Order: sequence, then C-alpha cells, then structure tokens
Amino acid sequence: LAEITAPALVLWGSEDIEVPRGYSGRRAAALPHAILSVIEGSGHKSCADRPEAFNKAVLAFLSEGN
Repeated sequence: LAEITAPALVLWGSEDIEVPRGYSGRRAAALPHAILSVIEGSGHKSCADRPEAFNKAVLAFLSEGN
C-alpha cells in the first residue's frame, strides 16, 4: 500500500461489525495520501445505510482536489 501515491478515501461506518475500525485506520495509515472518514450510524454498507452522509464524504474528498 505504501507504493500507492494516488489520494485515497477510506470510509468506515461507525456501526460496522464486519470490519473493525482498527483495520480501516491501519489501511488509511498505510496509504501515503489517505483520509479516513467515519460515517456515523452506518454499518458496513454506508452507501446504502446513510447515502446522504456517504455522498457528502465522497464529494468533500473530491472537492479538495483529490
């Protein structure tokens, strides 16, 4: 992962029981240009659980020039 130079957005749902937050945090830390965004109240499928929050996170990431 350290060789990936592209900006990356790692999304994690605060209610995700499939992937613990620690894994998402380590993945984001391993990517040189990653941002970890937590979708509060969402499970593993944040795009379906909380579509507005998901879209907001993605659009914010993209608008920052990523």
